[in-house]
Amino acid sequence: MRLTVSPYIAERITRTRSDFRVDSFRAGGCGGQRQNKVNSGVRITDIRTGIAVECREERDRLTNHKRAAERLLTKLVAHYEAEEAALRMKAITLVPTIRTYKEGHVLDHRTGRQYDLDSTLNGRLEPIVQDLAILSAQESLE
Repeated sequence: MRLTVSPYIAERITRTRSDFRVDSFRAGGCGGQRQNKVNSGVRITDIRTGIAVECREERDRLTNHKRAAERLLTKLVAHYEAEEAALRMKAITLVPTIRTYKEGHVLDHRTGRQYDLDSTLNGRLEPIVQDLAILSAQESLE
C-alpha cells in the first residue's frame, strides 16, 4: 500500500512500535470448530490519537494484523488531512484583508486610505508605496 501525503502529514504519522497497543481476541460468532478457540482477531489502537481499528475477517492473526495496520494508516492519514485542512482554513480566516477594489476606488486597509482605481490599475503606485513606507517607519519606531 503506497500513499502520497504532504510533509505535514508524513511527519505526524511517523510512529514507533510503542505508540500502538495491539490486542488479540477471539473472533466470536457461532459455530466452527476453531472459531472460539483461536485468538485470531486483532485490534490496533494508536495511543497518540486514540484511533482504533480491528480486523477479524481472516483465519490467522498475521493476515488480520496486516489488514488492521493498513486500515489504521488510512484512518491516520484521514485524521491528519482533516487537521491540516482545519489549520489551513484557520490561517485563511486570520489573514486580514489588505485591499478592497470597488466603486472606482481602492481602499488599502493597512493605511486606511483610498486611491483612484483607474490610476492604480494603470500603474501609478507611488502613493500606495509612499503610504506603506510611512506606515512601516511608524511601526518600527513603536
